[in-house]
Amino acid sequence: MITYREACDIANRVREKDFSACKHTAVVELPDRWVFTLTERGEVMIQPPVFSVFKEDGRMEWFSIPPLENLDLLESGKKIPFIG
Repeated sequence: MITYREACDIANRVREKDFSACKHTAVVELPDRWVFTLTERGEVMIQPPVFSVFKEDGRMEWFSIPPLENLDLLESGKKIPFIG
């Protein structure tokens, strides 16, 4: 298991590598993972990059909607502040 701090470090590495013009704007905690949303600084993106970091092993996986089940997951999760 990884800590939330470690998940935020992983999320920062993803942002720095692939989305340096973006910032973390939302984090949702689910039972098995944290879901991170990025947006460009000062702009609204049509489909912002969203990815999850799994609590079990720190694995990163892209998170998309659709499928609508993923929207249900996000709505059932707890919004928490990003640590970084």
